[in-house]
Amino acid sequence: MRDEERKAQRAGRQMQERRDAYGRFLAASATFINKATEVRTIRRLATGLMSPTRIKDGVEFVQQFNRELEPLLGAWSAVWLA
Repeated sequence: MRDEERKAQRAGRQMQERRDAYGRFLAASATFINKATEVRTIRRLATGLMSPTRIKDGVEFVQQFNRELEPLLGAWSAVWLA
């Protein structure tokens, strides 16, 4: 029984590690998709004739936006994996 218990514990840890990795993967994927979308939006806004907004540094804007979005993406992946 001792050997079976160890195998069961190891399988449980592996399952939890896999679930955690999947959560990180989902958050990273959502961040990447968001960055690509924001870059496209910034380029469109910056090149329009009547640009409704002026962003001095588009890269810094996207980086700040994603830093603020990171907790939400982490929570989102945790909810979907619960």
